[in-house]
Amino acid sequence: MKNKIFLLLFFLLICSLKAEIYYVSPNGDNNNDGKSIEKAWKTPDRGLPTYLREDTKQGDEIIYVARATQFPEKGKVLIGNKEVSYSGRTADSLIGCKGVPNAKKGTKVISLDWEYAKGGDKIIILEGVYILKEKFSPENKEWAGGKDCVFYFNFSAPNENPVIIEGKGDVIIDGEFLKRSIIVNGGNIKIKNLKLRRGGIGIFFSKNIEFCENHVFYGIHSIFIRYSENIDIHHNLIYDFHGAWTDPGINIGDSKKIKIKNNTIVNCSCGVNLWGNIEDIEIRNNIISWCGVGIKKDEKIEIDKENIKDNLLWANGKVVWLHNLDKKDKNEGKTHYNGFNFQPNDIYEDPKIVNWYSNSKNFLSPHRNSICFQNDKKIGAKEPSDYEKIFDYKEGINILMNGSFEFDFYNWRGTSWWPFNFDEAKWEIKKGNAFHGEKCLYLRESPKGKHRSAPAVLSSFFPINKGETYTISFYAKGKGTLVVGFAVPSWHCGSSFGEKVNLSEEWKNYKVKIKLPDFAPDWVAVKFSANWSEAYIDNVIVCEGEIENVDYPPIEIFYEEESGFIQKKGIIPVIVKYYSETKNFLIRWEIIDPYMEKVDFGKFEIKGEEKKYVKINISDGIYLFKYEVYDKNLNFVSNGYFRFVVGKPLKLKEIKNKDFVAATPPYKHYSDLNEYENMVKKLSSYGIGTFHIYAGLERIKELIEEENFENYLSITEKYGMNWLVTFSDKVNDSNIEIWKENISEFVKKFKGRIKYYEIMNEPNTFMNGDEYVKIFFQTAPLIKNIDPNSHIIAGSIVNAFRKDVYNKTLSLPPSSFDWFSFHPYRFGIMNPEIQGSFREHIKMVKEDLNKNGHGEKIFLTEEGMAPGYERTRCIGSLFSYSIPIWSIFFTSDELLWANFAMRMYLTALGEGAKGYNYHTLPIFYIDGNITPTYVLKALHTMVQILGNSKCETNLDMGDDFVGYLFKDDNKTIAVIWKIDSEWGNKTEIEYNGKFEIYDMFGRKLNPKKGIWVLDKYIYYLLFETTDIENIRKIIEKSFKTKKNYPIF
Repeated sequence: MKNKIFLLLFFLLICSLKAEIYYVSPNGDNNNDGKSIEKAWKTPDRGLPTYLREDTKQGDEIIYVARATQFPEKGKVLIGNKEVSYSGRTADSLIGCKGVPNAKKGTKVISLDWEYAKGGDKIIILEGVYILKEKFSPENKEWAGGKDCVFYFNFSAPNENPVIIEGKGDVIIDGEFLKRSIIVNGGNIKIKNLKLRRGGIGIFFSKNIEFCENHVFYGIHSIFIRYSENIDIHHNLIYDFHGAWTDPGINIGDSKKIKIKNNTIVNCSCGVNLWGNIEDIEIRNNIISWCGVGIKKDEKIEIDKENIKDNLLWANGKVVWLHNLDKKDKNEGKTHYNGFNFQPNDIYEDPKIVNWYSNSKNFLSPHRNSICFQNDKKIGAKEPSDYEKIFDYKEGINILMNGSFEFDFYNWRGTSWWPFNFDEAKWEIKKGNAFHGEKCLYLRESPKGKHRSAPAVLSSFFPINKGETYTISFYAKGKGTLVVGFAVPSWHCGSSFGEKVNLSEEWKNYKVKIKLPDFAPDWVAVKFSANWSEAYIDNVIVCEGEIENVDYPPIEIFYEEESGFIQKKGIIPVIVKYYSETKNFLIRWEIIDPYMEKVDFGKFEIKGEEKKYVKINISDGIYLFKYEVYDKNLNFVSNGYFRFVVGKPLKLKEIKNKDFVAATPPYKHYSDLNEYENMVKKLSSYGIGTFHIYAGLERIKELIEEENFENYLSITEKYGMNWLVTFSDKVNDSNIEIWKENISEFVKKFKGRIKYYEIMNEPNTFMNGDEYVKIFFQTAPLIKNIDPNSHIIAGSIVNAFRKDVYNKTLSLPPSSFDWFSFHPYRFGIMNPEIQGSFREHIKMVKEDLNKNGHGEKIFLTEEGMAPGYERTRCIGSLFSYSIPIWSIFFTSDELLWANFAMRMYLTALGEGAKGYNYHTLPIFYIDGNITPTYVLKALHTMVQILGNSKCETNLDMGDDFVGYLFKDDNKTIAVIWKIDSEWGNKTEIEYNGKFEIYDMFGRKLNPKKGIWVLDKYIYYLLFETTDIENIRKIIEKSFKTKKNYPIF
């Protein structure tokens, strides 16, 4: 009997120790028991204890805790051994409390209503996006208590029974840049198969933590470990932490017994960073590639050489010349270590990334033949995989547009490595000497013995499939050697893979076959470079595969409109060029908008016509016209595309705020004045009203003595543009007189023709405040005395607010300058509203200007770094927009960039800035015909709608939206967008039809059934009234209660 009772008690004990499985869902409820999918919790940290962040005393009705988001809205807690009830809570306090005891800060607070997972339990987080909308009080400084995170895990489980937290499907925990996705402050926890987006994980004061098979990506915070012990980080994908203020991929300080194994760390400012007191760390079998530095440590940290080995490091550090990456005698991409006094036994070979598209099943996987898979042993977080074709190119079919040059520089542009003295160097479209048709490309370098310019002509960038060979077929004649190949994203597109071709003096067909290396990007451009040569080039074709017999497409189609705008509603005048004896074809076409939606389609026949008028049913905007060509038997023969704009060109002289949109064109980068005038004419019609140029001591003299600048001035004046000149150089007592003499001569020569003069470019980077003020007082009055109507811009501060040069500039006497400048670079932060908010910086500067008696005078004289794109990566479509990279393809990345740029412009305009200068101008167009990027068309829309209005006020639209109200003589315009634009969901707004809605490209929207669906982009609302207060109330009422939740 005793044995039976003992067995029964033992059985009951085993049952009581049985591990539980809990479920979490975005649609769950923490009032549920969590033990089934149908009764899932809302959060995995449901019910976990917190602690007091302030002392309490008897009778208190409010308890201030580190975090209360995991507690019920009302209930009971245990403080010490005292039961306390509460009737409400905020994110970090319990309110309406009864029975509060005297207790010290740090005392544990335990919920008596909700249980939480214990040792041995498993929490399964179901697919979806998890965020935290609750706001913590500014007084709450308890970051390690979980304030700055979506989920806070302070489980404390026994060693043999960890709490397991595992994602099922795509589980995204989104920190939205502002907070970490997860903070761990506990013991014996395993976290697996989660995607931590824009938040990462912080592990503090913790023991026995396993973090595996997760994605950690994007934003500011990655994996941060401090004051912790026995941490195992393995088989994770960690990528896209590359901004100036982002964490390294894995950042470890003051910790011991750390294992970093089998992770893939790509495109981070640093792969692994070690600092402080580090004991017993292993770093093995990781892939660390395309990072600013591979593994970095404090020099004082001692590590056994055997504990860092078998990692694969590749392309870490600066990679300017991609073609030098695999050359052992070059420094490209070889900054693998920092702080080491020994060479780890690692591997230094290309991991052969299959593709960089995050929605691909093979995202960031190494190739099967890679060193990453040796002797059936895997290195890195993902299994190897074969290359997959992203683009379906038919073998032998041309994928390059306008290789005939019949449409001038559409899809092509000229460039030069040394552009400042062309001598006889040139690129132009020649008429009458073509191999076929009327036109061809002419490219010439100056003869030997004269100044070398290294002129080249490049196509727009187009996507390729990795692992494939491509054939460039073309006709050419000339003298000397022509370099032909593919350019890749690089400074001035100078990095390329190609071959030298010896030219014949008669037209001849040439074929260059190139298999790009595995580390080449997914986007390339055809490049022709004159190597002390003169060349005529025509009928350029690019095909996938090693093609011997390639024919030029039988026809090419483009649109005819001198201004660049389709102004006649409903019609595209199409030009047809024939390259075969056959003249009868069927054309099937479709029109794609920037949101990748098909907005119109149709077909037409051509029977020898050289012009057709195609009827279209689309409104203002920017579009892609795609077409396919079929013969009379309906056999496919070729295809093509072109980008076009529907709308009206602007006239700058009619726009009050025409100076606002400024840009920096490359100086003397034009082989003739006709090319320059074509650029100015078209850009002015899009609303660019100010050109900018930097001038140091030598450049100032050059601008005075040579004709180029005066010619440029005359052309811009013709189209109503103004100029901003930034005088900047290392000036001191030894050269101050030359400085003043040159500036005096320049201002005298161009008196009345230059509107803005800026004194120094980013002086806080090379001088102190006293030195700047001294130079300013010797320069600004000099300019004003000669040209009293000119405007002086001071400051030009970059990322140094309320520091020496900034403070000294603002302490200048009122009326010393007309405008104050700072450079709002964001460096890897895609949202202007967060991490040192652009809006808050402007407001701070305005406040400081007012305090010092200057008034709110702001001119932003330089910004040009699109978010997250500032590092040129050997990856898919996320290019660096700080250098000239174009693509004729419509891509979601170009749309993101346009949305970012316009939020920056509109924030500056809404906050009262006089001007905003984008650096550099060529980012706004994709070719020598000035075919616009999305940004340029979006700027056109902004100037067209707001150009003669003034911002009256900003709108209070709650936590998730931004808005400004502008007014002109007879209407009011509201501009609105979502703070978290990149990841925003669609939001339904009631629409009463009393105002018009336009998207950022000028397309009028027509909401259906009284509902306007607001997407993640910028919108303009036009009211035919100037009743500001009434409009404000209508908009604020509509938006204040709306929330924007991030999506996949």
